[in-house]
Amino acid sequence: MSDKDTALSPVLKRCTFFQNLEPAERDVLIQSAEEVQLAAGERLFGLGEPMPRFYLILSGEVALTFSMKLRDEEKEITLETKGEGSLIGWSALVRPHRSTLGAKATEPTRLLAFERETLNKTFEDHPRIQVVTQVNISEIIAGRLRTFEALLVHDLKHWASKVA
Repeated sequence: MSDKDTALSPVLKRCTFFQNLEPAERDVLIQSAEEVQLAAGERLFGLGEPMPRFYLILSGEVALTFSMKLRDEEKEITLETKGEGSLIGWSALVRPHRSTLGAKATEPTRLLAFERETLNKTFEDHPRIQVVTQVNISEIIAGRLRTFEALLVHDLKHWASKVA
């Protein structure tokens, strides 16, 4: 296990993306990552943008946002906030590789950025890493789907109560 992996171990244990990987496999992934720092209010990516990388939050907090027009004005609605140990930008791993939400730091934030192209090469060299991380990404996507389902049910109940 590298010094970088050892220092990140508590964060990696909380991140679904790294579950069920051997320490040496985590090390392979971590060695290719690059640290990124964001100031409070700084945008990481916007809705619909190409996603060449995904991110692991090391510290700080990121708001996941959805842009929409309300009363002829473009608004950015925060749907969820993510903190230390969360993976964001999973769209980088799923075609068409465009963001499904925007992301903006709500406070000073440190992240690890993983390039899709580098990761694809890693998958070629280490097929087990690909299988395990794809299962893990499926769990992350399923969690997002459950969040949106809960929001939809809430809004439908609200709408139904006004109609009834």
